Amino acid sequence: MDILDRLLAFAQISAGISVKCQLQGDWQLENPHQTGQAIAHIISYGQAYLQHNGKTHHLKQGDIVFFPRFADHTLRSQIQPLTSKNAVNHEQLGAFTLTQAGLSQSECDMFCLHFYYDHQAELMESLPEMIVFQVAETPLKAMLDILKQEAEIPNLAVKSVVNSLAVVILTMILREHLVNHNNQLFGILKGWQDLRLRPLIKAILLNPEHEWQVDDMAAFIHLSRAQLVRLFNKHLCISPHAFVHKIRLQKAAMLLKSQAGSVLSIALSCGFQSEPHFITAFKKQYCVTPSQYRQLNP
Repeated sequence: MDILDRLLAFAQISAGISVKCQLQGDWQLENPHQTGQAIAHIISYGQAYLQHNGKTHHLKQGDIVFFPRFADHTLRSQIQPLTSKNAVNHEQLGAFTLTQAGLSQSECDMFCLHFYYDHQAELMESLPEMIVFQVAETPLKAMLDILKQEAEIPNLAVKSVVNSLAVVILTMILREHLVNHNNQLFGILKGWQDLRLRPLIKAILLNPEHEWQVDDMAAFIHLSRAQLVRLFNKHLCISPHAFVHKIRLQKAAMLLKSQAGSVLSIALSCGFQSEPHFITAFKKQYCVTPSQYRQLNP
């Protein structure tokens, strides 16, 4: 299991609403910020303009734009804000919500894939606010072709296929960014790029329950204590001890949702010394108790 596998597991990603847009004429779609959610827009035909953070981006067929933390953004048919626009209608169409604007043939076809994840996920916090790239010449093109087919031809288990496909698309977006745009990484992913820290970060992700003392961590990668602390502060903006604590909590959150074990057994399996200690730490980070967290829906 590599770093992306582990961080994806801790993030507890699941597919939300899948939207198929068919847009014509003057149209505008507002997308306000959503906590604990991500969204990917895929232009499958035509073009669109994206307004984000005071800048306008021209999107064309084959472009993907991904917002890991679902920042405020607007999509529209032209570069300037619209004073009047076509009404936008929504209806359920199999596994998709069909969003339509205009009455004649579509000028822009777009998929909008929504995702839920644990809002404390280290993975999403380590990515830039927005990722944009072209799917041509990447494996994502094949995934997009399957998505189009599922949207056009009703079939058995289409919702299961689309939800699974959406998560695969998200994973491949992240893989593409990590491999080809690794100068735009933060936090744990930035730390992972430092070859001195990489073995330690991997070991902590795989076994956060280990008794990780700062001196032991430094010795693990043959650095002095001061060097280790300096590298963590430089790349992750956090102390080694605080990093281990965060990863323990994220593993615990994952286990609370995926296993039926007692709070005590999960606490001990993640490196906490007692149930009260774990409950206090968890509530401070997640603002709910472990038992309450277990009951939360995405």
